[in-house]
Amino acid sequence: MFLSATVVYNRLREHGHWVRQHCRETTSKDVRIAHPLVDFLQWETQDFERSDVHRKSRKRGPRDALLAMANFETYEELMDAAKDKRKWRRIVEAETMFEQMSVAQDVSNRRKCEQRRWLPSDHTRLMKWARGSALDHFNRCDE
Repeated sequence: MFLSATVVYNRLREHGHWVRQHCRETTSKDVRIAHPLVDFLQWETQDFERSDVHRKSRKRGPRDALLAMANFETYEELMDAAKDKRKWRRIVEAETMFEQMSVAQDVSNRRKCEQRRWLPSDHTRLMKWARGSALDHFNRCDE
């Protein structure tokens, strides 16, 4: 898989593990420390005033990057989705596949600009390879 698709896959998959561990630990009878990364991501990024532009802008933090990666509006929606393991698995695979295919499309567009002999069949072969490699990775991780 492409590196960016692997990063999306690993970040989202690990976040699901953290959320399920966090929920299991905070609801159990014996009091244990909740997962610190989930607690950290629950903090909302603050708006700040930029003096040079004189307008409100939002600083992007790790929480905002994770929300954008998983296509959720609020962190509570993301937490609810991550609690259900099967639903979260489908989200992780869909977002990874989207990233894999968008990178393959970018590579194809770059090659079209660089070489005059980049044929539509080459584009089709690259897209099939990208999809197949992602599906192979998902199947290997299921074993």
